[in-house]
Parts: sequence; C-alpha cells; structure tokens
Amino acid sequence: MLVSGSPLKVRSPRIIPAEASPYGQDAWSTSGGSSYKPLTQNAESDTSQLSVIFDEVIDGQSDPIVPQLRNSTKPPKTKCPWKIPWVAITNCCVQIAIFALQSKRLSNLLIYTPYKKYEIWRFFTYSLLHSDAVHLVVNIFLQVITAFALETEQGYLNVFIIYNCGVFTGSLATSIFQRELLIVGSSAGVYSLLLSHVPHLVLNFSSLPYRYYRVVSVIVICLNDVLLTTFHCIKESNTQPKIGLAAHISGGLSGLLLGFALFSGEKTYTFQFIRLFAGMFYCAFVIVMILLNLK
Repeated sequence: MLVSGSPLKVRSPRIIPAEASPYGQDAWSTSGGSSYKPLTQNAESDTSQLSVIFDEVIDGQSDPIVPQLRNSTKPPKTKCPWKIPWVAITNCCVQIAIFALQSKRLSNLLIYTPYKKYEIWRFFTYSLLHSDAVHLVVNIFLQVITAFALETEQGYLNVFIIYNCGVFTGSLATSIFQRELLIVGSSAGVYSLLLSHVPHLVLNFSSLPYRYYRVVSVIVICLNDVLLTTFHCIKESNTQPKIGLAAHISGGLSGLLLGFALFSGEKTYTFQFIRLFAGMFYCAFVIVMILLNLK
C-alpha cells in the first residue's frame, strides 16, 4: 500500500504463536524458541491457515491492515432517498385534532368571515377547519401526496412558505371576489402545493427521478379537480356546498409564482429572469389584494 505525500515504512511480517492463532494448532509457531509444527501433506489447505499480521507504520503511527481489509468487505449503508414530510404531517395532525374537538367556540375564533377582517389571524387559521369528514380526509390526502416529494427535494421551509402563502392569498381573493363567503378548509394551500410542482419540474426536470410519472400525476389531479368543480357549478349552481373558486385559483397562482421564485434548480440566465419576474409579480399581486381589502 502506498500513501502519496508521506514516507511509508513497512515492518517485516511477524508470525503469531500457534496457540494464540484463531486457526488452531496447525499454524506455524516461532514464539519462545519452540520448534515449529510441520505442515501436513495438504500444503495448500495448511498454508491458508497461516495467521500473519502486517503492521503499517505511517508517520510513526501503527495501523493494522487486516481489520481494515475485513471491514472493507461490509456493504455500505445506504440512506433513504426520501424524507418524512413533517410540514404536511404537522398540518394534518392539527386539523384532525381541531375537527375531533368539535368546539363551536374554537370554530368561531378561527373561521374567516368578511365581517371581521381586522382579526388578521383569520386569513390563515380558516385552513385548520373543515366542513365535514369527507372534506377533511380529501384535503389531508392531497396535502401529504403533494408535499411528500417537495419537502424532500426543496426543503421544509420552502414548502411551509408556499403552503401558508397560498392559504393567505386564498382568503384575500375570496374577500374581494366572493365577499359574502365564510370560508373553511385548506384547499387554497393544497392548490398552492400542487401548482408549485410545475416550477419544480421545469427547473429540475433532467435530474428528477420518475419525472414523467410526476408530470402525468400533476395533470391528472388538476384535470380531475377542474372537471369535478365544473360539473358541480353547472349541476348544483355551486351550492350545497359552495366552492370558494377565488381561493382555489389564487392559491394555485401563488404556488406557481413562489415555486419559480424560491425553488432551487438550474441557474441559467433565462431561469434567473423567470425567478425575478415571478417574485416581483407575486409581491405586486399580494400588495394589490391587500389594498383592495383595506377599502
């Protein structure tokens, strides 16, 4: 073995006593002046029983080679390529707990109502409430599947920001375009996460595993929701329940813009320009909606 840049001194091999050998009494022995035990007729099998230890001396330090060779035969440990989506799981646990409490007082405190816009927390906390069990289960399912890959590949903080910004812009848009609505549910945040997959795919397409399956999945989920919403609006005139279309659309737009502004990916001049434009457009979009709400 050679180590570049440092002198290498190798001792002569030393033969360990036969009685100390892990291979038994058939090995050579030279300790204490005792006579060696001759090899048997099967020389090939006997020589394989020799226990020889080489000491490598590098810069005055002694390092056994044999244990290193033995350890090198162990297969390397592989890390799981996926992370637990803690942001989505935490959101889901809080939503389930609040739904299980069934507290009317808590619901009145968290729900968004256009008559109490001065209570700023309502623009965010309405996402913790759900109208019924089906509403809760659908939103929890979509939160987990949309956040799972994003939290692994783009980080917890980015997913947290995109989800909550989608929730915020959803309530802002509802207060402008559907003024009479009291809104509950995390759909605006879910749409934000779903549409943020578009910039994630665009910025990192060549390096993502299962990229074609992801494209198909995003298209299928979006088309399915659009068709169901359209059917509900035509057949039921968007009543029982009344869908917050403004929240869904603005939440999706928020995720699309913030995905380009925040997500990591290729650093070409074109993508840098898109990032800058998306960030500026989102800030302008939010500022305009806030000003319209102040009227």
